[in-house]
Amino acid sequence: MDTIEFWVSSYWFWFGIATLLLALEAAFGGFMFLATSVAALAIGGISHFYPQFGFPILLLFFMLLASATLYFTSTWVEARQEKNRELQRSAINQHYLGRQFALMDPIHKGLSSLNIDGIIWQLRGDDAPAGTKMSVVSVGDGFLEVAKINS
Repeated sequence: MDTIEFWVSSYWFWFGIATLLLALEAAFGGFMFLATSVAALAIGGISHFYPQFGFPILLLFFMLLASATLYFTSTWVEARQEKNRELQRSAINQHYLGRQFALMDPIHKGLSSLNIDGIIWQLRGDDAPAGTKMSVVSVGDGFLEVAKINS
């Protein structure tokens, strides 16, 4: 039993676990195996410099460290994905700049709506009757700022 306890508490065991988790990360991706691999690598370092810690203590440290790295990694990945989604929305919306169209409904008190490419946009601009030619001058979050085309 002492031999098993030695190997499980050995830093080689934790470095092996870290390597296995890195291989899983390479196969499946997603940063979750990478985060737990970093935790296993850290526990390997701890078990090397503090060999007196037994397996239960190292396992507890591993679970705490893996939980923390998973939390921070998932928070970072989610923030990055949200930033990418925002950039994509911005790039998609930018193609509306300069587009011209005729109003279907009048702009009254600065507001109206119009179906463009299957999306109902709220229009903001100076009051204008239906049929007025308008151009998109800026894109907001769910609205288009429009101006009359002088012809």
